Amino acid sequence: MTNEAFGQGTLLTQADLSILLNESIKTIGRYIKQLLEEDIIVPTRRNRMEIGPGTSHKVKIV
Repeated sequence: MTNEAFGQGTLLTQADLSILLNESIKTIGRYIKQLLEEDIIVPTRRNRMEIGPGTSHKVKIV
């Protein structure tokens, strides 16, 4: 989902992912951390632009 959103010119936040995946933001953060430890890049607003954790302001992301 994050790669698809990035390809469409936007970045999801961890809050966006938590809503879409019905998981807590902390769980999403743990998943992303695990993936980064495996050298799998998950493009989010936080790690690409160092912008805070709030939800995206885009009208439609996916």
